[in-house]
Amino acid sequence: METKQERTERLHAYFRALWDKREDEEGYCYCFETNNRLPLPYRCNTCCYHHILPKSKYPEYEFEDWNIIIVHPDIHTKVEGDVDLCPKIALLTKKLKEEYG
Repeated sequence: METKQERTERLHAYFRALWDKREDEEGYCYCFETNNRLPLPYRCNTCCYHHILPKSKYPEYEFEDWNIIIVHPDIHTKVEGDVDLCPKIALLTKKLKEEYG
């Protein structure tokens, strides 16, 4: 059985692989909400990865690419506080909840 630490390490490796899939030709990703380019060190910042359907409520979707967006850490904080402050994310959240929730 996987320990909590092993699961966390697997999730962080998954995040880095997701960045690699979504990066442009220069290695950058862009914030889903603002479309601003994210600095390359953000690849390893777990605050840049947001589960649209929270893994606490939807653990079956924790490792689904379609359920994770890359955002600036400030946007992640904002969306966690009130999704309505982030209109693009709010729209995607509504869509995915209708489809999967």
